Amino acid sequence: GIKKGIFSSGSRACFKKLPRILSFNTMRYTFNMVTMMKEKVNTHFSFPLRLDMTPYTEDFLMRKNDRKEGFKDNGSSSKETKSYEYDLIGVTVHTGTADGGHYYSFIRDIVNPHAYKNNKWYLFNDAEVKPFDSAQLASECFGGEMTVSCNIFNTI
Repeated sequence: GIKKGIFSSGSRACFKKLPRILSFNTMRYTFNMVTMMKEKVNTHFSFPLRLDMTPYTEDFLMRKNDRKEGFKDNGSSSKETKSYEYDLIGVTVHTGTADGGHYYSFIRDIVNPHAYKNNKWYLFNDAEVKPFDSAQLASECFGGEMTVSCNIFNTI
């Protein structure tokens, strides 16, 4: 029969398939209607060094919904679960204003297995490339004068 009552309605987007490399671009600009000018957003913006995308996949949401609806497990959960974890491998940073400035990047060495295992990062700033201490990523990238523009993750 038809269920009667109050129901919440909503929509959700999820990933059916995820790529090997996942890239996010954050738009950190806004338009000020009072000054009629574009402004850069410098609020704190953090991101993880490892990102688990499992909760945003179709498989996960369907299993969660099936459990909520009381459906019995038909053996599908016993299948090997795919890994949807990504390691951060790059960040692009912008310094300056909404109208101008400078971009530079922090990139993790993913070519050399030993360097990757040891979390070896580099600063790419125009013609200069030098080693970078990944412990400084938060202070360099999470907001204030320097604003994160793009985060790139690689599957682990």
